[in-house]
Amino acid sequence: MQGKIEKCRNEVEFCLVKIANKVGTDVFSLKRSLRNLMWDTTLATGGKGDLGKSGVTVQFKETSFLLRTKKSFSFELLDLVTDNLHKRVVAQEHKEIAQLNTCFSTMQEFSYPNVGCCMDDADLSRSKKLKSVIDSYFQEEDNVKNAEEIPLSTDVEPDLSSTIRKFLNVHGADLGSKLTGRAIARIFHGIDSPRYPAKTWGAARRFWRCKINVDFNSIIKSATADRTAHASDVPGPEADLVNSLLLRRFDAK
Repeated sequence: MQGKIEKCRNEVEFCLVKIANKVGTDVFSLKRSLRNLMWDTTLATGGKGDLGKSGVTVQFKETSFLLRTKKSFSFELLDLVTDNLHKRVVAQEHKEIAQLNTCFSTMQEFSYPNVGCCMDDADLSRSKKLKSVIDSYFQEEDNVKNAEEIPLSTDVEPDLSSTIRKFLNVHGADLGSKLTGRAIARIFHGIDSPRYPAKTWGAARRFWRCKINVDFNSIIKSATADRTAHASDVPGPEADLVNSLLLRRFDAK
């Protein structure tokens, strides 16, 4: 949900967590109360509900992580918790990438061109090596690796930055502050997401999967920098808000 209340005709959109904090209740109780509004017939026009309903529709969207604490946290402590959670997510990403690379390299090393090459004789030494690799794969400490950042070559970086700026010029105004460096990287790699589904963005062949051969994290870094520069062109106080949010998201990494 957006971090502000928006009124559009007969619709009201607001951040559930912020409202819960304001009224001094928990999110789950607030969600239950909001759902009950759909069945409160006293809210119906004319005092009569339609089949027991009030005429009010409540929708929840844009899920997020929720941390419950026993007491109020300072902003510094909240930033520390957020940084730790982010580091945990990045570490998990690196672990899964390492596992994927292990699977790929193992298949390349131990596979045969065709089934006829291994039908008659069994290569026991090859089998033992494969078993050793499989055993190592399931040892968690062997798969947790710090992925090194792949530097962009001098010919790739200008082209990537140019493509990002073109994307921002075409879609930046429509997507607004919801657009992040990671979202741009996902689009450039053709990774489907609820907000940017392949069914919709797949038709944008100019950008969808256009940088599949460029390192994902390098795209995030470059896209965040270009997005921040692009946000500085937004008139009024919105520019400072967008800039601070984008920089804070990337600095947390």
